[in-house]
Amino acid sequence: MTHDPMPSRFHPIAAGVTLTLTAAACLAIAWLATADPASRWGVCYAAGVVWALSLASLPIVSAGFRKGPQAAASAFLAASGGRMILAMVAALVGALVLALPARPTLFMIVAVYLPLLAVEVIFVYRAAAPPATPRASTEPTA
Repeated sequence: MTHDPMPSRFHPIAAGVTLTLTAAACLAIAWLATADPASRWGVCYAAGVVWALSLASLPIVSAGFRKGPQAAASAFLAASGGRMILAMVAALVGALVLALPARPTLFMIVAVYLPLLAVEVIFVYRAAAPPATPRASTEPTA
């Protein structure tokens, strides 16, 4: 079995910074839209959990890229599935154990999870896509 290592195409630091900025933007929007102080705690808790889970999955995806494109895809899917399950468990813990308001907490899990997933998909796609080759010019040369 051969593998095609791609260590330099996936940049976990850039992905981490982008995930952090995206989570901060989602949190700021939700914070401004929420008036109740208890709901704000739920919103902050949910955004923090999803952000931490997204950052924790970057080493898994990065390790997959060192082994090749198929391993990278498998690592990304495994990390996404595990992150989704852990985010739902954390939301239930926040609502049931920490007595945070259920609706804002659960809504914010989804509202932050989807943009962060989109950012990670873009990074993985760009890293796994073959490099663009310059097209031959159709203009006559002198």
